Amino acid sequence: MKTSDFGHARVIGTKPRLDSQVPTGTPAYMAPEQAKGLECTARTDIFSFGIIFYELLSGMRPEFTGR
Repeated sequence: MKTSDFGHARVIGTKPRLDSQVPTGTPAYMAPEQAKGLECTARTDIFSFGIIFYELLSGMRPEFTGR
């Protein structure tokens, strides 16, 4: 069995901090705008879902070269 936090992990009993200036999430699954600390939209979730879907189908994460 595998478990994933989808970037929403936090200490039990604490409230989620949506006002933080620090980007939260698992870096390998973050959309570029999320990693830069910019506004996240539904497209951010779709980007992350695409990475997860790609990994499920291929067995490996996509590699981004930054070009």
